[in-house]
Formats: sequence, C-alpha cells, structure tokens
Amino acid sequence: MAQVPPETAASLREQGVFTRLWVDTLENLVGVVEALGSAVFRDAVVDADQRLNGKGNVFQRLDPTAALFVDAGYPDLRTVVDPARWQRLIEFWATRHLFTHNDGLVDAKYLSKVPTSTARMGQRLTITEELCRQAIADTEALCHALAGLTLS
Repeated sequence: MAQVPPETAASLREQGVFTRLWVDTLENLVGVVEALGSAVFRDAVVDADQRLNGKGNVFQRLDPTAALFVDAGYPDLRTVVDPARWQRLIEFWATRHLFTHNDGLVDAKYLSKVPTSTARMGQRLTITEELCRQAIADTEALCHALAGLTLS
C-alpha cells in the first residue's frame, strides 16, 4: 500500500478494495491449508477415505484437522506449532469464516473462537494489512508443520 499515492489509497480504501483484498487473502490461505492438509493426509494414511467419510471440508477447520492427524498416529499440530501462533491461526480462520459466511459481522461463533476480542455482536470486523501479513507468516509455518508431520 505504501507504493500507492495517498489520494488513490484513500479512494480505494473508501471503495472497500483493500478490505476485499485482505479477505481474499485469508480465504486463499485457508484454501492452501485445506489442499495441503488433504494431500498430506491422503498420502500418509492408508485408510484416509474411511477416516474422512462424512467429515465434509474438515481441512478448512484447524482443530478437526489436527485431531485427524492425531487419531491416525501423527504428532498434534496444536503442539507442533507454537501456541501463540496456533491461537492467531484460530483467530484468522474465525475472521475468514465471519467474512465468508456472515458478511464480516461479529456473531457468537466468532466470539467463542476469539474470546479475547473486544468486538461486539453485530459489529463489522476490521481487517488490516498487518493482520494479513501475520496470517501469511503463520500459515507458512503451519504448512511447514503439516508437511513435516508424516516425515518422521
């Protein structure tokens, strides 16, 4: 955003362009983890199809993904990934879910996932460039952890 002239940035911000870009970034990060998690799991677990039967898009959800790997005998992502980073990932996933399914309006599900949030029910959540940059870094670490689960 620093490369965009201030008056242009103000206009784009007003139009919601940056917010849309940041929401798309979170959605893409979840998609990357979903694809990688599924590929790693299916590669490593002989009865993967049976274990995944009826679980829907389980790899879009962090805790259920971690539980699948644990149940298949692999290390727990929730402990492989630094606890502070894991909590931020939970918050990023909840934020993405909020924008994808609730137009960015805070609901009870979001508040249960992010109990430290100062947002109120019905309030529109704000996404920032900094949040997205942190989400990218944390998701990269998660992807390395996912890829490494089955190598040991």
